[in-house]
Amino acid sequence: MGVIGGIFFLSEKKKIPPNFFYWSKMYIDGFKEGEPYTSLDKSITINLISQGFNQSSEMHSAYSLLEQKTYKPLTDLMEIHFLSLSAARKFEIQKDPIEKRQKLINWLRFTGIHPFENRRCRC
Repeated sequence: MGVIGGIFFLSEKKKIPPNFFYWSKMYIDGFKEGEPYTSLDKSITINLISQGFNQSSEMHSAYSLLEQKTYKPLTDLMEIHFLSLSAARKFEIQKDPIEKRQKLINWLRFTGIHPFENRRCRC
C-alpha cells in the first residue's frame, strides 16, 4: 500500500466540488477490476487556499471521514488538507528553519509571493 496525493490551488469555496471529484479519482487511480479493495492506496489532497477562501483561520486544517457524534475515524484512506497562504503571511520567514511548522510557513510564504518575484527559499 502506498500514498497518492495532489496539490491544488483554491481561491473560493465553489471550487471544493471539483476538488472532491479529483480527490476521488486519485483514490481509484490505478485500481484494476478484480483486485481486492485492500490494495487501494491512501489518497491525500493538499489545497493551497488564498485570501478569498475563508474555511478556517488556521494555517493548516486537515479533514478526514469521521462519525458525526463520536468523531471516530471511519478510515484513514482519504484525507484533505487546506494550507492558508493568508495565515502564513502573519509569520516571519526564518533563514534557518528547524521545526516542521516553520519550514511549512517558509514554503507557504514562498509559494504565495507574486509570480514575477524571485522565488528563493531555504525551506
